[in-house]
Amino acid sequence: MMGWLSSRICNSIADNANLHMNTPADISDFTGQLTTAQFKNKLTGMLLLGGYGDALGAPHEKEGITGKAGNPEDVARLPSFRDYNRETAHPWDIWYDPETIDAEKRGMPTDDTAFRVTILHQWLSRIAEDDDAPTEKRFLRWLKGAPKPAADAPLWQQTRHDQIRDWLAMFEDGETLRYAPNRYTVSENNPFFRKDAPVVFGTFMYLELAAVYASCPVNDVFTTFNGFASLDQSYGRFVSGMKMAMLAQALTAAPTDKSFDEWFFETADSILDSDLGDPETRAMVKSHFVAAAQIGRDSQKLTETDFMVQLKQVFDQQLPQSTSEEHREGFRSFDPLLFLKMMAAAVAYSDGDVRKALRVLAVAPGDSDTMASQLGSLAGAWSGDIALRKLDTIFASDLNQVQSCIKDQFGIETSDLADSLIELAHKHGCCQKLEIA
Repeated sequence: MMGWLSSRICNSIADNANLHMNTPADISDFTGQLTTAQFKNKLTGMLLLGGYGDALGAPHEKEGITGKAGNPEDVARLPSFRDYNRETAHPWDIWYDPETIDAEKRGMPTDDTAFRVTILHQWLSRIAEDDDAPTEKRFLRWLKGAPKPAADAPLWQQTRHDQIRDWLAMFEDGETLRYAPNRYTVSENNPFFRKDAPVVFGTFMYLELAAVYASCPVNDVFTTFNGFASLDQSYGRFVSGMKMAMLAQALTAAPTDKSFDEWFFETADSILDSDLGDPETRAMVKSHFVAAAQIGRDSQKLTETDFMVQLKQVFDQQLPQSTSEEHREGFRSFDPLLFLKMMAAAVAYSDGDVRKALRVLAVAPGDSDTMASQLGSLAGAWSGDIALRKLDTIFASDLNQVQSCIKDQFGIETSDLADSLIELAHKHGCCQKLEIA
């Protein structure tokens, strides 16, 4: 169905090269506008801290929700590649040959970061050149046209092609389920999409696309992405809309004296207390979110390890029971509500320390690297790259390592990704008429 997102007065991104620190103490005359340099600072923070969370959680994601809860104190720094314990490349894991990577190298990305920088952002760069608005129909058309890599292409390009093959299989199955449910079967190359099994498709695929609409009213961003991803099912649509709206808000958040956790919960509450989305779904998500945050606040005196053990004991039991046996048995780790609950608990427990929240998520039961990556994107967008690097020298060094790994592995500069998003925001942001598929 086609619709139009109306043009509204919005916080424009001014073409001004003067760089101001994106911290409450450094922008005292915030007027509702960001300079291009300020916006790029926030985008760079989003890209790098998202990659940092991915690398931080990489050694632990194999545990799944049924595995053990790790010790957050073991991930005070980025793990070395030897800690990943990988034997081969895979489209839904690492995209490179483990035997070619220095075992002591830190900050190596997994499929989360690899998808974003080599698939999502490559598509966004293409549509920026063609003046097309970003819609899933156009994304799917682009995926179908992706050329097969040459036989001597780097391994990551071959693995990328394999993941695109899997996406096409999932999109095909999703379309069959929507329009001919009696003919629905699971394709051979479909790794995750199943009937009645909510999975974090929307935020895995499109979270950083919210940057294009950073200046839009929160209601419009939520409405755009609550259903943007056709593979999202059930409450997955609401969770996608909520997290995308929060990321858009983070990228234009006005400086205040609030900590990240205060901003996180105020922004989430504003969505959960609104009339957005289906009322029954919103009420259900709110009850889980509030309960998870309270667990985090009540546990602040616990050690990080004891806190993780407690989360493991309660969270899976509190998720809505799906009618899908595969969801209950195999896909529970990728449940979008589990992601949101884990984030709420970790942020509340951390009491404003983003690094602590990321450590907790990096060893959490479930898809740990994706959870840490998504929270990293939110926190990085809110803080900005410069402020993150001022937290401490070791943390700044780790961010540099993530940036270096992305460039070394994929030949991509994060600054180029940020520039492409800025160009798209100028062309298709809220001061323009947006076509929504």
